[in-house]
Amino acid sequence: MSEAICEVAVLFKDSENPSIIKEREIIEKSPVLMKAIEGENPDWKTTDIKINTPLDIPFPKAAGEFVFDNLLKYTPPAEMDFEKKPEDYPEANAKSVDELKPILELASYMECEGFMRCIGFVIGKKLSEMPVDTIAAYLGVEMISEEELLAQEDGWLHPPAALFDN
Repeated sequence: MSEAICEVAVLFKDSENPSIIKEREIIEKSPVLMKAIEGENPDWKTTDIKINTPLDIPFPKAAGEFVFDNLLKYTPPAEMDFEKKPEDYPEANAKSVDELKPILELASYMECEGFMRCIGFVIGKKLSEMPVDTIAAYLGVEMISEEELLAQEDGWLHPPAALFDN
């Protein structure tokens, strides 16, 4: 008996032609794709399923290809796992933090938590080697110098009010 057909079309924001995901394991690791398929056919794991109307993915195709190409390869570091290194994720480690940002955002959008932790780990390691002002710019937060923080008349440190705005 042959394996059931599984095809899901996805359309990235910068692509005119949809990409087809055929691996059930990738779909199972992406809750967003799983929910979309289960809405069409709750028995999709054991029966044929072909979704031709593309699911819109509001991210660049390069980010999507990276996620889908590496989703099954990457195992997230366990808590207190000091043995993992960025080199354990060579494809991610080869990218800059700016290149990894849309990949992390897409993984979040697709609810791929384990994959998000892998990419976040690599970004964190890369950021830990950068100057604080570069990290602040990357995170989109204001850089406040140590002198400014320590120069309060009342002797207390006053973090920016924006940290507490909801």
